[in-house]
Amino acid sequence: MLNKTTTPADTGGHFKPEYTVSNTVRVKPYSKKELCNMYNIRHRQLAKWLRPFLEEIGAINGRLYTAKQVDIIFKKLGPVYDMREEV
Repeated sequence: MLNKTTTPADTGGHFKPEYTVSNTVRVKPYSKKELCNMYNIRHRQLAKWLRPFLEEIGAINGRLYTAKQVDIIFKKLGPVYDMREEV
């Protein structure tokens, strides 16, 4: 019997067995667009999610959040899960 993997946000849902789930993401400087792609959301949604933590995260300097800011974002929003289809 296959072990089923669930996400922390939805403990009742199961992934199809043909997908591999990983939550290993490097903490490095990321742009808003890269973060949106990682969480599979739009810019407005990211802004809404980050609004309560802006004081703790700090302002974005230039085009990228620093690695320290990204670490805070990952801790506040939860880990990013990477689903890859097995071939």
